[in-house]
Amino acid sequence: MVEILVALTNTAGDQAAMAHAAALVEGRSGHLTLVQPVELPGAAMGALGSDPITRMQPAVMQALRDMESNMRSLRSAAARLRVPYDIEAEDGSKDIPLNAIAQRAQLFDFAAVACGGERRSQRRKQHATFSAIAFGSGRPVLAVPATMPLPAPLRHAVLAWNGAQESARAIHDFCALVPCDRASIVAVAPSGRTSEAGHLLAEFLVRKGRRAAFHEAQAQGRPISDVLTDYALEAGADLLVCGAYGHSRAREWMLGGTTRDLLDRSHIPVFFSR
Repeated sequence: MVEILVALTNTAGDQAAMAHAAALVEGRSGHLTLVQPVELPGAAMGALGSDPITRMQPAVMQALRDMESNMRSLRSAAARLRVPYDIEAEDGSKDIPLNAIAQRAQLFDFAAVACGGERRSQRRKQHATFSAIAFGSGRPVLAVPATMPLPAPLRHAVLAWNGAQESARAIHDFCALVPCDRASIVAVAPSGRTSEAGHLLAEFLVRKGRRAAFHEAQAQGRPISDVLTDYALEAGADLLVCGAYGHSRAREWMLGGTTRDLLDRSHIPVFFSR
């Protein structure tokens, strides 16, 4: 049985995240919990003068109307899922919504979230949700591109390997949680030690009952994210597995990094652990 939390972002990509999470639950006696964040404008109350409640009322009422509209759309979409599910709203009454959702995700096998929105405003919401869960839950996160078609059976995964603990954790989490027969372990321009460990990792996965092989890829000046996504595309893979945030979150966001690039550009779902 697998329990997946789908952290909704109020972007068009939520439909794809729900569909792919449902595909991983179907046939495994699993369950989805869909969590809708609700941004109530309570944080501004202290700046509204002597009668904040009266002044806040129109904004609060509008936020509640938006929430109900979103929940109606969500219930309609969820009714088409062929798996057991619950729907929850998180209004941040005890914490800001994203932090509360990340804390809720601690109780699940992993979380799913949309990524790769067409507009910057969409990507900003998706980045914030992914980052909150990746840093706040301690659980893996499945990032699903907004443009993904309906999910196909998961047959082949590309596992990014660089010898770091995040990479090792992602691969072990994947093996424990995601059914997939074939795995290609890929290291980009590896050192001798990393390459040796990659071959041993492939042997480990074979002993676990999976078809696995180790491969090396050369960057030739390209970003690692491009090398991995190109390899996955050429191999016909259904999933990419990576460690998340090899550097600090602030550094990744300021300078760009493999995690952020994959969130924005990957053409297939990416299973992250950190």
